[in-house]
Amino acid sequence: MRTLITTAVPARPAAFLLLSVIALALYGGVAEARNCGMMKPPMFMGMPMSPMPFPMQYGMPTGAAYGPAAKAGPSVVAVLKRSGEFSTLLAAIDAAGLAGLLEGDGPFTLFAPTDAAFKKLPEGALEELLADKAKLTALLKYHLVPKRVTAVEILSSRTLETATGQELPTVDLSVIRADIAARNGVVDIVDTVLLPTG
Repeated sequence: MRTLITTAVPARPAAFLLLSVIALALYGGVAEARNCGMMKPPMFMGMPMSPMPFPMQYGMPTGAAYGPAAKAGPSVVAVLKRSGEFSTLLAAIDAAGLAGLLEGDGPFTLFAPTDAAFKKLPEGALEELLADKAKLTALLKYHLVPKRVTAVEILSSRTLETATGQELPTVDLSVIRADIAARNGVVDIVDTVLLPTG
């Protein structure tokens, strides 16, 4: 309950009372809007995320939030090139002939394995993939979701439908950085190459 402290006003007490009532009404409206969540900032604005389950639980910072401004930014491929830790992935994208797709309109969400992630593959596996375009294309499309997906949506879902049509279990995702904005989608960095089943 708010208490209005009255003071002696030498002139125009009615006007002062009216202004006081208006001020209280405005203040109450702002407070009510805050309480209703109308004035809360968006959840994702490039800040580190709160703790979450699964492999994404520990230290998963996010990139810049995407929105209308992101449409003028770099493509998914350009984001990978700027980073400097995706030379293997970029070589695989070129070998599979997917660079044009990932430069297109999208939108996409790409789970991008780092160079270190590819080094975790068994010896000779990468060379075998690069020599088999069909297998390589299927592997890369398994890392691609044909829509924008935020980290919050990943955490609230059990699976995501990939560009291959296969379901990707979100529990398999070891995301080390999420929601990196691109003109045509989002890049989420993963530290393990995702292997489709079947």
